[in-house]
Amino acid sequence: MAIQTWIVSHFPDFDQLEVGLGLGPYFNIDTKHPRPGFPKDDPAVAGLLTPSFALRITAHTAFRFSWERVITSYNRDADVWLFGLGYRW
Repeated sequence: MAIQTWIVSHFPDFDQLEVGLGLGPYFNIDTKHPRPGFPKDDPAVAGLLTPSFALRITAHTAFRFSWERVITSYNRDADVWLFGLGYRW
């Protein structure tokens, strides 16, 4: 489970561009690779950092790219890249 707080900015000179940053915790249970010295089903908390960029195509549609980075205290960091079209109402 992940929870994020977002800050988003629009640029007055280039209104079609939107830049955002999400920060929050990621709660997980890794049964395949338990943390050293902890039980196999021990819950862990990692950081989740997501920069995001959107380019508005029309008044209601936009192309968005987001890069989610799971930040751990051991060597199991992960990256997820998301590309897609969005609809704004």
